[in-house]
Amino acid sequence: MISYDCSKVLKAVIKTEQHVSEMYSIFAQQVKDPAAKNLFLKMSQDEIRHKDMYSSILNSLSENTFVEIPYEEAEYTDLLLSSNIFVNELVRDRYKKSDALNVAEKIEKDSILFYTQIQKLLPDIPKEEIELIINEEKKHLKYVLETQKNSFLFSLSL
Repeated sequence: MISYDCSKVLKAVIKTEQHVSEMYSIFAQQVKDPAAKNLFLKMSQDEIRHKDMYSSILNSLSENTFVEIPYEEAEYTDLLLSSNIFVNELVRDRYKKSDALNVAEKIEKDSILFYTQIQKLLPDIPKEEIELIINEEKKHLKYVLETQKNSFLFSLSL
């Protein structure tokens, strides 16, 4: 077992939500497909709401944000943090702006993993809020995947 500071996960998530919102706004301005544009605008707004919810959760935690978890769990959580597209330059540089939907897919998948891990690390936080955000991220992923599929079919004129 190891003592792990959960606040660093929440702080990373808050920072990520802000960056994701900004990036989705930029993508909305750059993409030509109207469906993709609307998708990015909506997701940008949702990410700001998520950031506010996680800020509220962080502020509501007691001063002691350490939990005792198995070493492997700490390693997994640190791996999630280090592979975050906004923390790791190697991950970020792998994507180009033309890959907007692929970037969005990675972000949404990573978000689901992050929030599921937060729920596991901090079982005392409001479950309803976390479940709401996880479900919204799943919807985002679904919309992104559908938009990718439709954009591909549109480009083939099918």
